[in-house]
Amino acid sequence: MDQPQLSTHTLIMHTDLTTVATYIRAFHRELYAERQLRMREARMNDHLRGLLPDGSIVMLVGMVAGVVIGLVRAYLRHRTRIHAERELSARTAARAAGLITLVSGRHENIKIDERDRDGHRVVELRGPQRTSDKEAA
Repeated sequence: MDQPQLSTHTLIMHTDLTTVATYIRAFHRELYAERQLRMREARMNDHLRGLLPDGSIVMLVGMVAGVVIGLVRAYLRHRTRIHAERELSARTAARAAGLITLVSGRHENIKIDERDRDGHRVVELRGPQRTSDKEAA
């Protein structure tokens, strides 16, 4: 039996349809792969959304953390200020005790040179002026 002869036009059309069908199948596979990927991403997002708290809880946790940090900072500043005042009081008391000791002695002139974080001071204390025996007579 003779097979019918296909015309050149029919052969070209058949080849074009085969090529087009191949492209359609490839395009369909790409769309299917993209759809599967989007579905996986959506499932992952749903899973992550279930793990992470919603926005109001995150905001509340942030506010509580801010308040706690503020309270800790205020406490540390308060303790630092108290420590500095105690240190200043101790230095002042030691300075006064030293001055009393110096003045109670029988010194004529006392010169105190102080340097600390407040600055530099030179204090001169003049005791009672002693008169010599020649001037007393």
